[in-house]
Amino acid sequence: MSSTDPRDIQGKGNLSGQFDQQSKQTPARGAPYHPNVTEEDKNGREYLTDVFSKMYQRNAILVQGGVDEHMATSIVAQIMLKIHEIEEDNAASTPKTEAEIMEMSEADREAYAEHRKLLILIDSPGGYCSEGLRIVDAMMQARNKGVVVETVVNGIAMSMGSVILTAGTPGFRKCWPHSEIMLHMASGGAQGTARDATISIDELNFTNENLKAWFRTSTTMTEEQLAQCFDVDSFMRGEEALDKGIINKVTYPENLGTDYQEYLKYENMRHWHMNEERRKAKHVNTHWAPGKSMLLKPE
Repeated sequence: MSSTDPRDIQGKGNLSGQFDQQSKQTPARGAPYHPNVTEEDKNGREYLTDVFSKMYQRNAILVQGGVDEHMATSIVAQIMLKIHEIEEDNAASTPKTEAEIMEMSEADREAYAEHRKLLILIDSPGGYCSEGLRIVDAMMQARNKGVVVETVVNGIAMSMGSVILTAGTPGFRKCWPHSEIMLHMASGGAQGTARDATISIDELNFTNENLKAWFRTSTTMTEEQLAQCFDVDSFMRGEEALDKGIINKVTYPENLGTDYQEYLKYENMRHWHMNEERRKAKHVNTHWAPGKSMLLKPE
């Protein structure tokens, strides 16, 4: 039997050797990366916390990735806990109704919502309707408790992601200029016996009518626009979503220069025109150039 002490074998019995090896490993390609930030407690001791927990402390929640049961459970839990925290922080004041908030100027709305606002950042391709509607129900609970729910698209809000976007408090639904929003009808599969398949199709039709009713009451879309959006995948940028009442504001980067701001506005309008022309089986390729006049709203 060897008399070698296993602790002398580098990377085997030596714990520091194991940690050295682990610290050199990089995350697998495509694996989620969770950055940490340094915090300091009341005694001056430093500790690490992940950036998402730090954002939650600042009343911000990320709806990121596909909508499934695990993501929905996490989001609902965060929203329900944040409702309780915001209620406790504002127990001495009476919340205003959403109708009263809408009557305020934008500056007054922002001032009122400063301590009552829950920011939900959306970057989602959508997913299961049942799980997405769980998140919508939690957001409606927050609004019912006087919490101002601000929804902001910072990437994509497609399918169920667009439903979550429109669950924000009216006046507080926004998107960044490069964001993309997409609406379409729900889809699913039917299997089993013919009777079971018929039941599944009936439930799918019910879900689609439910979603149409949601957009009918939460946006300013007409019946014709609803029919178009639920007929095929309907992609839109900020200007078109703003016109349809899906959002209330496109947050353009005003401090990055007039040309770039005008370029973004022009290209968003061009995308809208391209959608209209596509419906007419035509193609338009009129890119923006400095000094070019802004496109008008499509007829």
